[in-house]
Order: sequence, then structure tokens, then C-alpha cells
Amino acid sequence: MVAEPRRVPWSGVTTDHSTSLFTKEMYEKIKDSLTEYEVAIANVEMATIKALEKQYNNILTPLKDSIPKRLNMHVQKLTRRQSTTPYSVRNQETAPLEPADRGNITDTLITKYKNYLQATIKEKLASNVRLAYHVE
Repeated sequence: MVAEPRRVPWSGVTTDHSTSLFTKEMYEKIKDSLTEYEVAIANVEMATIKALEKQYNNILTPLKDSIPKRLNMHVQKLTRRQSTTPYSVRNQETAPLEPADRGNITDTLITKYKNYLQATIKEKLASNVRLAYHVE
């Protein structure tokens, strides 16, 4: 004859829907920890955004204002222009250019381009000489 196992509840353990008190407590602790973790992540995100905004305001905003001035200075330096008058573009409604005018404009543009290349090359050479001097 085979003895049948008896079902005996664990002593001192109360269950509610087959879940022990320990499991419920662990679930609540994990749930609370996750909530705290989410709050911490949100705080870090806000601090990061504030830091990025501060860096933008401290660094990029002044640059935004000074870039056109610096660009204008470099253009004047490279083209060796001393005047501050801006370049103007002809209106397309004007009469077409005569062939002689086109040749003059082409010659002027070629000359300016060559001067620009020479100035750029000289500037790069000077920069290389300065760097070489500092390396030695």
C-alpha cells in the first residue's frame, strides 16, 4: 500500500491568493525603488537641459553676434579692401551686358580670384611658419 502525501500549510506563513507576505513586500519595495529611479532620471534630465541652456547662453549667443563681424573682417583682409561698403548685385531687370562689359567683368573677377588665392596661400604659409616656430 502506498501512502498519499498530505497537504500541510507552511507554519507561520499566511497567504492571500497564493502570494506570500514576503513576495508582496518585495514587490512594493521594487515598485517604490523604480518610482524613485524614475524621479532621479527626471531630475538628471532637467539638470542636463539647464546646463546645456546655460552653455548655449554663455558660449553660442556671443558667437552668434560676433560671427558676421569676424567674417566681414576676414573677407576684407583677403580681398584687401579697406572700405566697408557692401557688395551689390545688379537687378536682373537691367539691360543685358555688352560683350566688352562681360570681358571686363570676367577679367576683374579672374584678377580678384587670383588675389584671393595668393592671400590664402600666404596666410597658410605664415600659419605654417608660426606653427613650425612654436614646435621647435
